[in-house]
Order: sequence, then C-alpha cells, then structure tokens
Amino acid sequence: MLSRIERDYLSGKLTATQSYGYVLDHRIKYKIRQFLRLELPLIMQNENLTEFYNDLTENNKTTLENIKLRTGFDPATFTLPR
Repeated sequence: MLSRIERDYLSGKLTATQSYGYVLDHRIKYKIRQFLRLELPLIMQNENLTEFYNDLTENNKTTLENIKLRTGFDPATFTLPR
C-alpha cells in the first residue's frame, strides 16, 4: 500500500527534489513489483477473492474518471504479531 507521501507525489500535490523524486519512484516501483509478484497471485488463487477480483476487473463498468479518490485520510497501519 502506498504511503501518503507516495500518493501525493503521484497525484502531483508534492513537489520533490530530483534525488528525492528518484527515491519515491524506486519505492513505488518496488511496491508495485511486490504486489504483482507475490500478492496478486495469492488473491487470484483464493476462490472467494477470485470472484471479487473478476468483478473488479472484468464486470466493472465504472471508468477511472468516475472514481473519486479519498483524500485527507491515511489507511490504518496494523502491526502483525510475531
């Protein structure tokens, strides 16, 4: 999941220096790669979530222009027990 700073950077709300922009680009690409390689295959293998995934990708008629992004709230951060 992207941090608030990463979301602001992608949406253009945050102007970063060239070196910090490079760091943010790297973090975002890393998170996307990890999601595509590790998490998405797990979602697709789970029978309950596969139906949900298919509804989101194939049957969803909503375009990106109609989706309103949440602003002003950061996602909850959870700590997993060891």
